[in-house]
Amino acid sequence: MSRPIVFFRATLLIAFLLVSGLVIAQTQNDDWHLTNVNMKAFFTRSAFAHGYMHGYEEGFHHGDLDLQMARPFQQVKSQAKYKKVCGYRSEFGDRSSFEEGYRKGYPVGYTDAFAGRNFRAIQLVKLARIPTLIAASAAPDNKFDRAFIAGYENGQQLGLHDGRAAAAVAALDSIDCTNALGSISKILDYCEAYRGGYRLGYSDGYTNQHDSAVIFARK
Repeated sequence: MSRPIVFFRATLLIAFLLVSGLVIAQTQNDDWHLTNVNMKAFFTRSAFAHGYMHGYEEGFHHGDLDLQMARPFQQVKSQAKYKKVCGYRSEFGDRSSFEEGYRKGYPVGYTDAFAGRNFRAIQLVKLARIPTLIAASAAPDNKFDRAFIAGYENGQQLGLHDGRAAAAVAALDSIDCTNALGSISKILDYCEAYRGGYRLGYSDGYTNQHDSAVIFARK
């Protein structure tokens, strides 16, 4: 085989490897949460909400596998995918906030799937989003993120309580962020972030606690 042919084939091989590497890298770096025009600003501002979605999706996948394979309900905190957060990259913002959201979303997704419920994370996050939040600048915002987390935690606590009592869903339109956020509650974005987190947390707490008897009866 002549040298020009060998050189040509080697060049083609190198080019193929380079292109393949770029495609793989692009696939690995794609994150639909940040490429979706309607969701990008929200997930960029809140690393917690972004992590929540990653955790919910991962949990739902594993819950659905256990359901389809007729396995018993697995304690979430003992699962490898819960212990080791996956999907985080430095450009997502605060790592601890992302991981906190992931570990909130994972058990919700797992329980939803195992209970035979539909994948509802998108609907839940849409419930948490407010039009003004979408229009805001897409940059990590720690105060926005903390306001969302505070709302989520408070909403989840009330949702758990109402779920145990089998009470009617609380009226969430009158959520007051003043006591929870203090002085930053005067900033509309942060107060709306709190209310959005509250709605998401309440839905998680109420739904999973209310239906827990059905889930654990399968054990």
